[in-house]
Parts: sequence; C-alpha cells; structure tokens
Amino acid sequence: MKKYKKLFIFLGSISGLSLLSYYFKSDLVRWSCHEENNPASCFIMGEELLHDSKPELAKSYYQRSCTGKYEKACARLKTLR
Repeated sequence: MKKYKKLFIFLGSISGLSLLSYYFKSDLVRWSCHEENNPASCFIMGEELLHDSKPELAKSYYQRSCTGKYEKACARLKTLR
C-alpha cells in the first residue's frame, strides 16, 4: 500500500504541474521574452498575438525576436509588412 501512495503522490504532482503550465503558458512565454530576452519566446508570443488578431502588437514581438537573430521571426516580419 505504501508503494501505491508514493506513486499516487508522484502522478498527482506531475498532473498538477502540467495543468499549471497549460493555463499559464502565455505568462511564462511573455516573461521569458521580456526578462530573459529569449528570441524564440518572443516569436511564440508574436504567433499567439497574430492568431488573436493583434497584428501590430505581434509585429513588435517579431521585431524583438528578429533583433535577437531568430531567422523565423525575420521571415515572418517580412510577410507582415
């Protein structure tokens, strides 16, 4: 029985962390872009904003990502102009 209790706690912890990361994904990506200057995160934010029909804000994230030498962002930025 003790073995199953440990397994249950482990699986519950993993499930809880998965749910948290799912619900706060946008916040985590935005934080990574702004605080850690991660160009890939800025690109992901641009993609999310473009999908949400906010192209002007998306362009600013693509520009930030392109400045960080993320080539996909530079290519996407060219298509939006």
